[in-house]
Amino acid sequence: MHFSALLAAGAATLAAAAPAAQQGTTTSTEGGPGAFEVSRFHYVCAIGEPRYCRWSFDLAVSGSAPNHPALPGPYYCEGSSNNTFFTPCSSVSETQELLAYIPENNVVQLQYTALNYNNGVTYAYFGEYQTQPNNPYQATNFTVAESAVKEY
Repeated sequence: MHFSALLAAGAATLAAAAPAAQQGTTTSTEGGPGAFEVSRFHYVCAIGEPRYCRWSFDLAVSGSAPNHPALPGPYYCEGSSNNTFFTPCSSVSETQELLAYIPENNVVQLQYTALNYNNGVTYAYFGEYQTQPNNPYQATNFTVAESAVKEY
């Protein structure tokens, strides 16, 4: 494969990984002002049933900015392979929400949304982290940089 084809394939992969823009929204793949702080991470799959997995962890958000209040938490997140999209973590507030999801590719998907009452805009911050179930070397505490921001 030629270098230009590899470069194009890489760019297409990055574009596909970014959150999809919707009408009336703006999306930036520049990092957000904070990070997701994951602790007590557990991710296991049933023996003999590799397609059924459960996960749980505590989540906090560091870094404060005008549209990004820090959430020291911890907030509890849990789910299973039965989840097909983001699952809400424990309740944060009326204007803020934490969500998590682990699809079949084992990449933890994290989302923090914050509504700014002053301008009526909701800001969504995203992060991803590669994991592996049933791995004794999987870190139980780790930090995930915010990799994209979406306004709607």
